[in-house]
Amino acid sequence: YLADRMKVKVAPVFKSFWAEYLKRAEADTYFICEAGNEIKAMIQESKASGQRVNREIDIPAYTNYEHEADLVTNCKITLSIKVRWIDSRKFIIL
Repeated sequence: YLADRMKVKVAPVFKSFWAEYLKRAEADTYFICEAGNEIKAMIQESKASGQRVNREIDIPAYTNYEHEADLVTNCKITLSIKVRWIDSRKFIIL
């Protein structure tokens, strides 16, 4: 979504994954990422510096999300983004 709005191509790299399981998920599980502004800032930082940018992103997981959300897992991923210039009009994020 962010890449489309910023008119870029994205190939995300997930460098690490960590999870703390709090209880057994007995229903459909929803992984919710609310780090949109942080990811957008990563894209802008990589574009400006030309360097790879790594950030740890929190992603909690819930059951019964639409009704009474019940936290079942805390996850963290390390997201890595690098902007690569193709020509003067286009770039992609790798």
